[in-house]
Amino acid sequence: MVLMVAQVLRFRAPHLAARKLIDNGRIGEVRNIIRRRWSFTKSIASEPWADNPALAGGWVLYGFGTHEADLMLWLTRSEAVSVFAMGRKINPHWNDYDDITIQAELSNGAMALETHSVNSRASAWDCVVMGTEDSLYLSGDTITIGEETLNVPLQEHNGMRDELAEFGAAIAQGREPEASGRDVRKTMVLLEAAKISMREGRIVDASKL
Repeated sequence: MVLMVAQVLRFRAPHLAARKLIDNGRIGEVRNIIRRRWSFTKSIASEPWADNPALAGGWVLYGFGTHEADLMLWLTRSEAVSVFAMGRKINPHWNDYDDITIQAELSNGAMALETHSVNSRASAWDCVVMGTEDSLYLSGDTITIGEETLNVPLQEHNGMRDELAEFGAAIAQGREPEASGRDVRKTMVLLEAAKISMREGRIVDASKL
């Protein structure tokens, strides 16, 4: 059996290029990564289950957060060691936290900060990675590293086609796919730790989950 999680952001061309730059040491050793996802969303008519925590588990934390947390860990080839998170319930429609900040210590020694909001008129969907030698900023199809700006166009299907192709290839070849259940467990550990931290107001040892 092949289990693959739909972490489509891993298959987007700009993200693949950014990971390669980090792997090649262009910014030195990673010391800090910040991921933002801000929007203004009062409801989602096409997904009526999104405002039901029993079904969604928390729309912002798991609906959006799973992709952002996964991208941070994937870019840095790391996992969460300890996690502290805070959440606020601003729009009653969601019945759950709709503004969330997650801070984590990663296994490579770096800091990670993930911020989400569906109440922000100022939109943001970007990532900055700071290293010992330089920094990398990723937004849309643009990567800025040091004083150099690279344009890496998004594919026509924004990675979805490559994601499905990887799943098919893994089945045909009998191998573990990119974004396997085993690998994405690290993402779920970070999110579960954040959920516990928001509920109990404490730092959570992610290694115990």
